[in-house]
Amino acid sequence: MTKTNISDEGMIYIFRALESNTSVINLNLSKNIITDQCYENFTNCLKANKSLKTINLSLNLLSQPIKEKLRISMRSNIKLTL
Repeated sequence: MTKTNISDEGMIYIFRALESNTSVINLNLSKNIITDQCYENFTNCLKANKSLKTINLSLNLLSQPIKEKLRISMRSNIKLTL
């Protein structure tokens, strides 16, 4: 899902789907237009999802403070690229 112009609104649907996902283990959302507004929905999704192992959010519109919060809130078994 790289470079598909996914916005915060589109991410709501992805987060909902990922909450009950058991098969997706690698998620590449780089080069989209995801902003800080997704932070809370993203962390809630990760609490429910136990299958994701790698997530790439690089080259989005996330601020440094939100990137730091994401790094801190990640489960230890998930590799996060910002």
